[in-house]
Amino acid sequence: MQYGFIQLIVILILMLVIASLLGADLSSLYKNKTLHTNFFVAWQGIEKIWDQYVLPYGGMLGSFLMEQVGEKR
Repeated sequence: MQYGFIQLIVILILMLVIASLLGADLSSLYKNKTLHTNFFVAWQGIEKIWDQYVLPYGGMLGSFLMEQVGEKR
């Protein structure tokens, strides 16, 4: 569990270093209104897909798997 978290931190640091070497200014990306709006719309779409498709069927699949594991014990 710890190894995956450390890996994530290293990946994020490397991404920041690469972005800096390429000359990207992250504060300008944060201040960009169009980019902010696009991410907001994309996040709403992801939430809608999650709520309507993934969550209901994921719950049914989880229940089915728990029943199958319980029967084998």
